[in-house]
Amino acid sequence: MPPFARQVWTLVKKDLLIAAVRRPISMTIRALVLPLEIVLIVSYAQYFFNPPQYFGIGQPSPVLSLSDAISRSSGGRNSIAFVDNGLTGGDISAVIEDVAMPFRNAGKTIHNKANSSDLTDACPSSRRGTTSCYGAVVFHSSPDEPVKGGDWNYTIRSDTSLGGNFDVRSSSNDAQVYLLPLQRAVDLAIASRLSPSKEASLQKVGQYLFTQESEEKRQLDTRQSYYRAGVSYFGVVFFLVMVGIVYQMTGLIASEREHGLSQLLDAMMPNIHRWQPQVARLLAH
Repeated sequence: MPPFARQVWTLVKKDLLIAAVRRPISMTIRALVLPLEIVLIVSYAQYFFNPPQYFGIGQPSPVLSLSDAISRSSGGRNSIAFVDNGLTGGDISAVIEDVAMPFRNAGKTIHNKANSSDLTDACPSSRRGTTSCYGAVVFHSSPDEPVKGGDWNYTIRSDTSLGGNFDVRSSSNDAQVYLLPLQRAVDLAIASRLSPSKEASLQKVGQYLFTQESEEKRQLDTRQSYYRAGVSYFGVVFFLVMVGIVYQMTGLIASEREHGLSQLLDAMMPNIHRWQPQVARLLAH
């Protein structure tokens, strides 16, 4: 081994002895653990902020009955709200009674309101958009209410927190548990009054899950969005990764100069040129 290489290796062993053997915990945390943690967090950040979704085309399946959907509901949703807008005693009241029956059988609370503004009292919402209601159905009109010759018109309302996750391979998506069974129950109750013969066809209503993008396209868009964010914002993060290493190295160099060790090494190293001891010390660090 050439003399200069032996000098560098000797200085490397000296630095390891000072940094790693005398202060193993602080050296490991500052120069190894913290940089690796930052790199891992940045590398997997694209998965932290994306909900667990799976796009594509699912398999056709029947819509859940309202009783089965109620049993699958979660989050303390133990009530249902109906708004008749003052249209009582007619078909709307009969439809509400039919739809409310599965909830009543399951021991849920039934809220009957006259105005949509009363829903805030029946189904108070949290900051995350979660309520204690399975859903709410607001009826606006029927063929005989408020005037004859009209149409069935209703609106289904649900929590804003629902629908955050979507998986075409699953049968427990929020729309499959909360929205579609409730809509099917309302349509079934309406059909039983308009045309009892069509009620049987609604018993076989199916669902077919699909998305506009494939799973591969969604993952590609996620990676591209992450890369764009990396170009714009992650420069500071990668700088922080190097801070511990740079601090470790510069601190060791400054400590040697403060204690006079650098001058002692320069004086004791038998080199031909004066710059060689300094280069050897820097390479060793």
